[in-house]
Amino acid sequence: MFSSMTDFLDNAHAAISKHRMLRSGDRVLVAVSGGPDSLALLSALVALRSVLRIQLRAAYVDHGLRPAAARREAALVRRLGKEWGVPVTVLRRTVRKGKKDSPESSAREARYQALASLARRLHCASIATGHTADDQAETVLMRIFRGAGTTGLTGIPPVRYISHPGPLPRGERVKGEGIRIIRPLLSCTRDQVIGYLRARRIRPLLDRSNLSDRFLRNRIRHRLISQLEREFNPQVRRHLCQLAELVREDLDWLTDEAGRRFRQVARVRQGKIRLQRALLRKELPALRKAVLRLAAARLQGDGQGFALRHWEMLDQLLLAQKPGAVDLPHRFRAVAQDGVLILSRAC
Repeated sequence: MFSSMTDFLDNAHAAISKHRMLRSGDRVLVAVSGGPDSLALLSALVALRSVLRIQLRAAYVDHGLRPAAARREAALVRRLGKEWGVPVTVLRRTVRKGKKDSPESSAREARYQALASLARRLHCASIATGHTADDQAETVLMRIFRGAGTTGLTGIPPVRYISHPGPLPRGERVKGEGIRIIRPLLSCTRDQVIGYLRARRIRPLLDRSNLSDRFLRNRIRHRLISQLEREFNPQVRRHLCQLAELVREDLDWLTDEAGRRFRQVARVRQGKIRLQRALLRKELPALRKAVLRLAAARLQGDGQGFALRHWEMLDQLLLAQKPGAVDLPHRFRAVAQDGVLILSRAC
């Protein structure tokens, strides 16, 4: 029992140190749903707060999709917050389903919007979420099935910065100042989470939607990964997490190189980005596309909504010998003319 608790806390502490998630004196907002992962996260940060010299706040977000379950979950989070000396805020948000969004996707967006707004009000430097190594392995597989490029294979980043309210940016990691989204449990497995909770005698609540195989992630979790472990390699989760980390390290270097090249070939003026085609054509495909991703991120803020085919279209337009144009997500348009590639919002 003691070993399970110690190993779990050591893993979480090591991840926080390795990825420089927290600084002494930080105020951290912990997103807590009442489920196993988030309760283990809050408990671990409570155990480590004197060592890390941090202050904790907790938040539960009620999306209005499961009223009865939400009341039980909020009550549990409040009770544990009181026991552990962590102030708890319960946020209520109405989820509005978009034309292309599922209720789950809309709830995720609403949750991060609510957490970011609360973090600013409470002067929290970080928002901690309970994603685990199992979540990472599942995410990498999901991205592969959906045709991920290099960025998609990085999975869930240990640290991400957001500098504006809204949905959590996907794709390129946003560097710089802003609120940090941190995942201290990303190197901990779900089995380790359960072992830690049992050792601490913490009883979480289970979201029954996590049992439904109508969601792709649940099918991967309940069927595919267990089959891969049984029939191919029992270490498949660990290897998928290693893949994500290695790709992320390479992409970090590529992003830094692309940033330097962007400053050399790009001119930003009046909401338009002009890229010198002749200079970019000399670069390897990976660097060219990384520069294009940075250009899209400069226009939009995160590059969300762009797929592999969009980067291919932009790259072909960049290399083409004739003038041309392509339409892009979010009413962006790229036009090749007079030796430049111009990215801007369509009129």
